[in-house]
Amino acid sequence: MSGQHARVLAEEIMKHCPGLQVEVVEDQHRAQALGVVVLPAFVLNGKVIAVGVPRKEWLVRKLRERNQRAGC
Repeated sequence: MSGQHARVLAEEIMKHCPGLQVEVVEDQHRAQALGVVVLPAFVLNGKVIAVGVPRKEWLVRKLRERNQRAGC
């Protein structure tokens, strides 16, 4: 899946969980700084939570586990 799919998924997640700011990293230099070798990558609060484009349900579950105050 492409970076476009990742951006759409991130937008859906942020609508579903308005307290979250999910970043999709597609820039190789930014990815390297985070220690990521696969793009795109999803970043929450400066920490990589997924690489590639995961299923929406899986990503929502992981976000909830990591950020209980997000209103998710």
